Amino acid sequence: MTAPLLSASQLAYAYPGAQPLFSRLDLALAPGQFTCLLGPNGCGKTTLLRCLLGRLRPSAGDIRLLDKPLAKWSPRARARRLAYLPQRPEVAFGFSVREILRLARFPHRESAAATEHRVNAVLEQVGLAPLADRPLQSLSGGEAQRVMLARALTQDPRVLLLDEPANQLDPRTRLRLYGLIRQAAHRDNLAVLCISHDVNLAAQYADRLTFLADGRIQADGPPGEILDPHLLGRIYRTAAERIPHPGGDLIRFTDPAAETTPAANPDESP
Repeated sequence: MTAPLLSASQLAYAYPGAQPLFSRLDLALAPGQFTCLLGPNGCGKTTLLRCLLGRLRPSAGDIRLLDKPLAKWSPRARARRLAYLPQRPEVAFGFSVREILRLARFPHRESAAATEHRVNAVLEQVGLAPLADRPLQSLSGGEAQRVMLARALTQDPRVLLLDEPANQLDPRTRLRLYGLIRQAAHRDNLAVLCISHDVNLAAQYADRLTFLADGRIQADGPPGEILDPHLLGRIYRTAAERIPHPGGDLIRFTDPAAETTPAANPDESP
C-alpha cells in the first residue's frame, strides 16, 4: 500500500466550552488521489481542514505530513509541501494574475528565471495564459477561482487542501474547476482533499468520498461503493434516492415534509 502524504490518527477537536466536533477520527490522503470531504453543515469539515493545516491544535490525536509530525515542520518547509485554498481567498488589491502566482513561489528561494518558468507552466495548465497580466479584480468569479487554484498549484505542493472551491460558481464553471483539480491530482501525484456540498459533482470527479457526520467518519471509499441512498439519508437526515443515469447514477434528496403538504385542487376556485 502506498504511504499517505498526510494522515490523521485518533484526531479530536472541541471548541472551548463545547462538545467535541469530532473524535477518534482517522484519515489518510494518498498520492494521486482526489478525495472529497462531505457532510452536513456544522459537522466540522472546515475545522478538520484547519487542523490538518496546523492552524488549529487538535484536542487529541496525531497529524503527520510525509510521515513527520506536522508540528515539527517549519512554516516555510510546510508551505513547500502543503497548499490551501480557503472559501474566501484574500489577495492584495491591484495584483495581476502573474504577480499572484509569483508570490506563491516565495517558500522555494529560487532564481527569478526559475519562478517565471514555473508560473508560465501553471498558467498554461489551467488555461490562464491569456489573462496573465490582468488584475484579479477585473476577472469573473470563475476566472478568479481558477487563479486561486493556480496559486496553490504554483507552490508545487505534495498535498492540496480546498474548502468549497466551487461555492457560488455556475454549473459549467464548477465542472471545469473540478476537472482541473482531478487533473492536477493525477498528473502531479498530489494528495487532494476538497470540501464539497455537492454529492453528485463530487461523485463525478473524485476518486474517493469521505462523509463526516455526528463526530465521526460515516463512510469512506470510491463513489460507486458508498453512494447508498439509505446511508446518505441517515447522514443528511432527509430522504434520498438513486436516479439511474448513463454517466453514473445520481442521488436526489427530497424533503419528506414537503411531500406531505396537501396539493391544491385545480378544480377549486381560489
